[in-house]
Amino acid sequence: MAKKSSRASSGKSDRGIARQLATFARRMADCGAARPGSIVLRLRGAGGGTYSIECAGPGAVRVATKATRGESLLEVEAEAGRIQAILEGKRNARHEFFSGSILVRGNIQYAIDLAYELGFIRERF
Repeated sequence: MAKKSSRASSGKSDRGIARQLATFARRMADCGAARPGSIVLRLRGAGGGTYSIECAGPGAVRVATKATRGESLLEVEAEAGRIQAILEGKRNARHEFFSGSILVRGNIQYAIDLAYELGFIRERF
């Protein structure tokens, strides 16, 4: 039996996380809590890599595959699969954060405000 190449399997995950991040960026563009600046995601595992969600103002949010220069509003480190599952609504963002599966640096209140407004958490903490 032929062994699947890791390249082929990671390609599917790459498209999945990229698609979920693009959807997140579109939702963030309509979010009142969004602030100008970037959110850097450092994702490990299949589909991993460094992504930057850049907000230039209301309605202007895009996803880049490289971290922007300068200071970001937030930096998030996690397994790509966990972030994808949260974005798909399959995992509880609050539980993942408190269990230590997601590490967040920067403006934590901003992260909470975004997560609440976008429906990833049900109440602010």
